[in-house]
Amino acid sequence: NWHLEQMKERTVLKLKGEQCAEFLQGLVTNDIKILNSQKAMYAMFLNIRGRILFDTIIYKTDCTNTFFLECDKACLGDVERHLKQYKVRRKIDISSSENSVWAIFKPNIQGDHDFKIELSEKCIICPDPRLSELGYRAIVPQDADLVNVAAEGKETDFKMFRYKLGIPEGKEEFPIGKCFPLEMNCDYLNGVSFNKGCYIGQELTARTYHTGVVRKRLMPLEFQSVPENVSLDDPIIDSSNLKSSTIGKLRGIIGNLGLGLMRVSETLSSTNLKLGNISTKCSKPPWWPAE
Repeated sequence: NWHLEQMKERTVLKLKGEQCAEFLQGLVTNDIKILNSQKAMYAMFLNIRGRILFDTIIYKTDCTNTFFLECDKACLGDVERHLKQYKVRRKIDISSSENSVWAIFKPNIQGDHDFKIELSEKCIICPDPRLSELGYRAIVPQDADLVNVAAEGKETDFKMFRYKLGIPEGKEEFPIGKCFPLEMNCDYLNGVSFNKGCYIGQELTARTYHTGVVRKRLMPLEFQSVPENVSLDDPIIDSSNLKSSTIGKLRGIIGNLGLGLMRVSETLSSTNLKLGNISTKCSKPPWWPAE
């Protein structure tokens, strides 16, 4: 069954102006030219030290030189300030839009990927640009009806689904200025172009990619029981040997599922992972490319 869920933590900015594409090209990790052949593109805004500021999905609209930029509601002011800081004298109009963001997904991944959902012409609907398993993303204006032929999900269904797959989203899981794009699997999720020209934070990202070594990556965690009194950045311990060692840290938690920034090779060879006293399972997501 397809589920339909409003992403209440996400919001949409509208960017309009002849120099929009060129402006965004210098700010995000992905290549804006992708939008010549698809409706949406996943990307990161980085700081000059190559760390992630915000995650975004950028949508092409039917209006010329107009883009929708989806971001975390909690970062909206920061995203606007960041854009305005680099806009300088370019004639680009940056405004908040009255659109809502929806996910249309299949919690049980098996099965065909065809379905019908009736949307007014004002909506944008397209495959989630990160991963086909995530289904579809829809940008819906306030005055458009979403005719729902999908099952209404509970409010946290999509988040649980993302956690099972090991996919981060938003400020909580991308703390501003703390994470590197390759460690957060942005390269595996179609969020980084290594062939485009310069953008802010490119140097370190390109260097890491070309040296070919990303030792730590975000991975899905499953806890034997629901952890209590844990905080983000709590250590994940490998107790396989006599001497325990920290091989990761907690980056997100919902119920008995989590996301951890893990040392990949040590994690995959560990037979006894723990968060506090709780036994923890961590596996390589099936959507990661084969090494």
